[in-house]
Amino acid sequence: MATDPRALITRLDALKADRASTDVFWQEVADYTLPSRSFTSSAPPGSRRSAARAFNSTPGLACEQLAGALHGMLTSPSLRWFSLRARDPAMAEDQQVRAWYEHATERMYLTLTSTESNFDTAMHELYLDLCGFGSGVIFIADRPDRGVYYEARPLAECYMAQGADGRIDTLIREWSLPLREVHRLWPDALPGALIERAQRTPDAPTTVVHAVIPRGGRWCSEYWLREPMTLLEDENDFKSFPFAAPRWAKRSGETYGFSPAMGALPDIKLLNRLEEMQLRAHAKAVDPVILLPDDGFLNQPTARPGGIMYFRAGAMGIDRIQALPSGRVDLGVDYIGQIQERIRRAFYIEWMNLPVQQGMTATEVLQRRDEMLRVLGPMV
Repeated sequence: MATDPRALITRLDALKADRASTDVFWQEVADYTLPSRSFTSSAPPGSRRSAARAFNSTPGLACEQLAGALHGMLTSPSLRWFSLRARDPAMAEDQQVRAWYEHATERMYLTLTSTESNFDTAMHELYLDLCGFGSGVIFIADRPDRGVYYEARPLAECYMAQGADGRIDTLIREWSLPLREVHRLWPDALPGALIERAQRTPDAPTTVVHAVIPRGGRWCSEYWLREPMTLLEDENDFKSFPFAAPRWAKRSGETYGFSPAMGALPDIKLLNRLEEMQLRAHAKAVDPVILLPDDGFLNQPTARPGGIMYFRAGAMGIDRIQALPSGRVDLGVDYIGQIQERIRRAFYIEWMNLPVQQGMTATEVLQRRDEMLRVLGPMV
């Protein structure tokens, strides 16, 4: 039985309202750290949203480095990062049981590392969202003809709710699809008027809603067209929640997570401002303002690089052409370096760069990885 569409939209709008302030915060983080993400910005897709705001790439590089390190330590495509075993110690000692679990581990590993599953690509996107915004979403689809498939969902499109145990158990996604794609995916669900419209304007954007809601110990999955409100699909019934929605650090009473980038945002904004001032100081030092004596008139002062400022001859004890002294650009360099180091520490970069020796064996590499995992234990 499908959900009442009015109740579904009402709940979606309520989840949006609850997350409105978080979206503003996330957009600020995205502007300086992950400019490819968008939460409240209305810039067109593919535009350079960061061009007018970000002057230093340290936060973005630190976020990428932390995400890459987590990928390599936790779900490395080149290392056997998991194994299965029986919970019952007595069964775990049985040779046949152990052989079965080893075979299952091998099959699972081959599935996750195959290009068909898209696991590695999805996990990298997930780690970026976790490091930048503290929350991430992966949809785990079971394709009967091709096997399991992992797809990272844009966090901006996903609105979540948690149960009494603090785990995410409800997710409603709202996104835009071309009308021709809606017709291709759900050819029998569209009303005649929309089918005719799809033929006239196939690329017209259409809002689709996917709701996964717990019901009777299971999870029902429904796809709706928002306008006009039309049920597209109500056939999926999952035994377990089909989304993985981890959070970097969860604060009591909050649904969404808290990330290293969110904690370092004051330093990130300070670094960006200092870098902007430093660029202006360098420009003035390389192309300084010129002072010209003039006996007839005085103009408005200018401080832009390469500008010309007139002054009354003899007013400052000089009557010759010279450059306006600029500030000391070296004073800001050390301070910028200190802020950059604080940001790198906020992203645990110093913990990722543990000492490495030449010619390390595979065992030593695994030990180094385990040491880093112990340092990052609470977040892992």
